[in-house]
Amino acid sequence: MATIVTQLIFMNLLIAIMGDTFGRVQEVKERSGTKERVEMIQDFIWVLNLQEEFKEYKYVLVVE
Repeated sequence: MATIVTQLIFMNLLIAIMGDTFGRVQEVKERSGTKERVEMIQDFIWVLNLQEEFKEYKYVLVVE
């Protein structure tokens, strides 16, 4: 009986840890994606036609 209870407690602990980690990743997902996209644009800005790339956006802020 003690073995089953211990296994259930450890499984619940593992699920709680995984849920917490997943929640933290989801919180920063959008910010990290935007950061990566900006870094890629910065690396290849000499190749891009910015007028064509951002034609669907009303405002684009370029910070140097």
